[in-house]
Amino acid sequence: MTINIKNLGFAVALVVGLILLFPSLLFAQKAATKKSTNSKTAKKSTTSEKKPDAAPQTQEEAQKYFNSGVSTLDRVKLNLRRDVSLENRSSIATTIIKDLIDAINDFNKTIELRLDFAEAYYRRGTARQILSAAVPSNSQKAAIQIILKDFDKAIELKPGYADAYLARAWHLTTDDAFAEGLADLVKAVQDCEKGINLNPKLGEGYFVRGNIKHRQNKLSEAMADYDKAVQSISSVIAPDVLYYKRGVIKDSWKDYRGAMQEYTRAIGFMPSSERSYLNRGTAKFYLSDNSACDDWSRACSLGNGIGCNNVAQFCRR
Repeated sequence: MTINIKNLGFAVALVVGLILLFPSLLFAQKAATKKSTNSKTAKKSTTSEKKPDAAPQTQEEAQKYFNSGVSTLDRVKLNLRRDVSLENRSSIATTIIKDLIDAINDFNKTIELRLDFAEAYYRRGTARQILSAAVPSNSQKAAIQIILKDFDKAIELKPGYADAYLARAWHLTTDDAFAEGLADLVKAVQDCEKGINLNPKLGEGYFVRGNIKHRQNKLSEAMADYDKAVQSISSVIAPDVLYYKRGVIKDSWKDYRGAMQEYTRAIGFMPSSERSYLNRGTAKFYLSDNSACDDWSRACSLGNGIGCNNVAQFCRR
């Protein structure tokens, strides 16, 4: 799952919250691991007894926690796409952090009750992936490894889980993964191919593979994958990022009119995308469009310093 919190300018508020809250997430996983280890030890001491399947009541309880976590995570995704004023962001960020913690706790409880629940590992990894966008650098490597373990486990339990392959591919190619020496483009491409083969209609697969090619500066190949992703836009988790990246490539090709259109689409999905306003303003500037200053002003109001500088340098009110 691929959602960019930085687009909303939540980083500062999230860092503060995560410094306090992320250790509890690590502890929660360790506790679950310890419980699992104790369970295995107990099983070894009674090898003559076959462990029974989970009782129906336990399965129902696990499903209840899972459904609660999914509902909370969906609410987070909606909040991430809200068009909020700069002064309200701290409040929204606090709400998002609380919801993410609640969702992860629900998935922890699900897994404690059902160790074979692949979807719970995937969803927990997704929630942690959103949080990791603002984890302090001294915790980032551990955070990335924990998230990857969730996706690894989901795939181990459900080898045909296309979404888990694509989520792992994304996480192996983030800027943070490169910074921490955990990036693996070869494995990421393999995961993309696997995900696409499992579900060719899932636009996320082409989007993630396009990102890899984009990073490798294979711009035409990246755009070809982005084109396929657009054809299945409803299955792309972060469509605003897809259109933003298409705009960046068109900028590099000096197709400023095309780039402007892509940034407009990105803003349609993420009204608080400061970088899309910034880049659209720059594309308009090269097209001698006077509304460039409006976009830069909007980027500035959303906390983008470059937008503020452009307004000061190029716009006269």
